Amino acid sequence: MKKALFYIRSISGGAGKNFIFVANEMAQHGWFVEVNYCRGEQTYIDAIDSSVTKVRLKHENVFLVLLILFKKLLGRNFDAVFSTGIANNVLVILASFVSRFRGKVIVREALSLKAYKIKPPRLLFAFRMIYRLSSWLNKPHVINLNLAMEKDFEESGCGGEKLIRHVIGNPVSVQKIRYRSLKEYELPEWIKNRTCKIVAVGRLVKEKDFHKAIDVIRLLSKDISCGLLILGEGPLKEKLQEYIDDCGMHENIELLGFQENPYAVISACDLLLSTSKAEGQPNAILEALALSKPIVAYDCSTGPKEIVEKYSAGVLVESDEVNLYVDAIKTLLSNNFEILKESIALLENDYSESEIRDLYVRLFEGNA
Repeated sequence: MKKALFYIRSISGGAGKNFIFVANEMAQHGWFVEVNYCRGEQTYIDAIDSSVTKVRLKHENVFLVLLILFKKLLGRNFDAVFSTGIANNVLVILASFVSRFRGKVIVREALSLKAYKIKPPRLLFAFRMIYRLSSWLNKPHVINLNLAMEKDFEESGCGGEKLIRHVIGNPVSVQKIRYRSLKEYELPEWIKNRTCKIVAVGRLVKEKDFHKAIDVIRLLSKDISCGLLILGEGPLKEKLQEYIDDCGMHENIELLGFQENPYAVISACDLLLSTSKAEGQPNAILEALALSKPIVAYDCSTGPKEIVEKYSAGVLVESDEVNLYVDAIKTLLSNNFEILKESIALLENDYSESEIRDLYVRLFEGNA
């Protein structure tokens, strides 16, 4: 039986969801999979298949985690190591390099490197230099989520001559999403009679810029009877609630927290709003598209554009200004915008779970 070591610091958000997808699929294909993590949302952890070995690390300190990964790889009991997200990836690359790991090293990017302008430049430079250590590894692979991320990665100078690059998107099961959206769901009473019901989904963190979404609703509500439901948890929850109250928007906006079935909420709304400053391949936008819900999204470095334009799924906001979001929403509403069935069929064909699963299986088990 082949063995794979998986590492991610926090099992949460879209990156965590897709990390679990890969772990479960490889376990279903006969691999022994050991998932190492420091923390995570319980619902995500519960989604890990019972056949997967879960190891919660006692420490989050990067040096201690690096030491743990080094010891595990030094034992040479694994055939592959896998991680998601640049901070996790650099630890796996370092541990593989120091331990002289001879199996496959597979790292998956969660965001475009351009998105990491929010990081100190010296830190990003250090990350890039660590990626170049991959030239000394046996079989190094990096996965980008779309062609724009792939182009950005190539231009960044990350990786060495031996680094093998792949483009593998996030899986989307249109059938499962639509089925779960049919589950009984009761909208909050205050929003039921609003002309425009808007939903925003994501971790409540700086990069998602939900403060901007609140500003959009504050301006839009002057002309249209509207409401916003924000789905997700995160460290900024209290600050966002304070901002909602300070803006006098408590009757127009509600933080619903984590939703085990977000699809029922999205289905009950009229459109999805994404003000995120950084994305890889946003699950929320893919899922809204699967439910035929129009999208208004900020055209950040990668992610929304590839989806909204290819599938004619809504409007991109090219400049991060509140009035432009408002104009985009009004445009969709005035035109009675609808997503074509052909777009949904194309989405299902491009990112079916079976297709994405096969790509990962071939990557782990192939000779490349």
